Amino acid sequence: MLKLIGTTVTGLLILICHQVYADCRDFAQTAYEELYCEIKAKGKGATLPALEDFRRNTPQFQALLLKRPAAQLKLTVPPYTSIKPSLESNSLGPQSTVETPTSGATLAPPRSPQSFDKNEEGSGSVKESRPHLSACKLQRSEISCRSGKQYQLQKNKPLSQLSSSALASSNQLRLPPINGSSSEQKQKLANAYEQYIEAMLQIGLGATTMSYTRFVYTYREIKQKNADFQQRFHKMYELLKQDRRSMAVDTRLPAPYPGQLDACTRLNVKTIICDTSDKNWVYVLSSEG
Repeated sequence: MLKLIGTTVTGLLILICHQVYADCRDFAQTAYEELYCEIKAKGKGATLPALEDFRRNTPQFQALLLKRPAAQLKLTVPPYTSIKPSLESNSLGPQSTVETPTSGATLAPPRSPQSFDKNEEGSGSVKESRPHLSACKLQRSEISCRSGKQYQLQKNKPLSQLSSSALASSNQLRLPPINGSSSEQKQKLANAYEQYIEAMLQIGLGATTMSYTRFVYTYREIKQKNADFQQRFHKMYELLKQDRRSMAVDTRLPAPYPGQLDACTRLNVKTIICDTSDKNWVYVLSSEG
């Protein structure tokens, strides 16, 4: 059984590409991903793995995976050559030289989340609108606070551990409109991010969430394309629920663990998040002390 998504996720950039094939071409990083999305959009991708699993293969093997469905649609699979890894490949492991499509086949990468202008809506950290942690200690898969509260690192849950309503049609992700002044937009994005995290926990994908930086980056990318941010997230969530009914998930703890508590902040009374822009960890209250 295929894994739904891996434990190292760079955010909705991957989730949207993984789930909404007709739209994932807006976010594809290479010509192979462009071709993957086109094949899926045209209904000939039944033999292809989920996009996250596709990305974990070498470009040589990606080309082999694409060859037959591309031929059915009379599409050309571009050649490849060796270049340095992109932002996405860096998030999956140590830096090294990897095989990716050649120039002419490679698309220009999107702007890095770290390159936001400080005046742009939502730029910066969710910490700007959330209380900081104090008197707490990070111990790999657990955060312990002096008050006696303990927070446990979340992993993806098997289907058997989900509530009966988790995958029901009534459980929907409806993010609020992001409008108003710059400060109001920052607050609304932070609130929307909290809603997104809670929704992912409900369907058992606590180890497959995006960082706030990546969340804002995705918002800006969708906005720049004049697409509907709220509708895109809603559609993504519905398709994630569909996949959860038939696909397995990686239920291991998301390693490596965050290195220091400075990377963490309290999202709400029961949730702490830690992130390094591309990597995200979610800790949920397990004991009141």
